[in-house]
Amino acid sequence: MARGGGLKFLAREDGALGPEVEDRPIFFDKGRELTDVIRDNVSRDNLEILRELVALCKEHHIQLIIFTTPHHRTVIDHFLEEEYIAFLKGLSEVTSYWDFAGYNSITTDNRNYFTHSHYRPSVSRLIAARIFDDKTLDVPKDFGVWVTKDNAEAHLKEVKESFKKNRSWQNENQQPNPESKLKIPF
Repeated sequence: MARGGGLKFLAREDGALGPEVEDRPIFFDKGRELTDVIRDNVSRDNLEILRELVALCKEHHIQLIIFTTPHHRTVIDHFLEEEYIAFLKGLSEVTSYWDFAGYNSITTDNRNYFTHSHYRPSVSRLIAARIFDDKTLDVPKDFGVWVTKDNAEAHLKEVKESFKKNRSWQNENQQPNPESKLKIPF
C-alpha cells in the first residue's frame, strides 16, 4: 500500500500485512536461516524504502538523521562481511549517516549492554552527544563516524580492516557455526 508521497508501508491500517508483502521475506523467520533472508535482497529493498523516506523528508524540509546501531561484538562477529559492506556502501549512496556499528571501544565492552542487541542508556547518550556535538560528554574517538559519499570508500576500507583485526572467530582460526546460538558472555 502507498500512503503520503508514495512511501510504502508493510502493514494495513488494521495492523495486518498487506498483500504486497505476504510472500516477502521478513527479517527473522524461525523457519529460515538469517543468511537466506539477507541474500534475498532485503538490504536492497530497505535501501529503496530509505531512498523514498529521504526524498519525502527533503520535500517537507525535515532533517533526517540516520545512524547504524552499535551492536555488541558477538552480533558483529556473525555479520556477513561482504553483504554488510555492500549495505553500508549503498547507504552512503542514498544519504549521509552516522556509523556506530562495527568494532569499537563501546561495542567491545560488555558493560555497555544489557544483552547483545540492547545497549544501556549511557550508550544512547554517547550516540546523541556525537551526533549533536555535545562537548559535555567524553565520547570515545572511535565511536561514531560521519559517512558521506565522499569518504565512504575510505571508511569502508577501515571497516574491512576492523573485521580482519577483531572478529573473534577469525582470531581463533575457525569458522563460525551458523547453526550455533549466539553465546553472549554476560
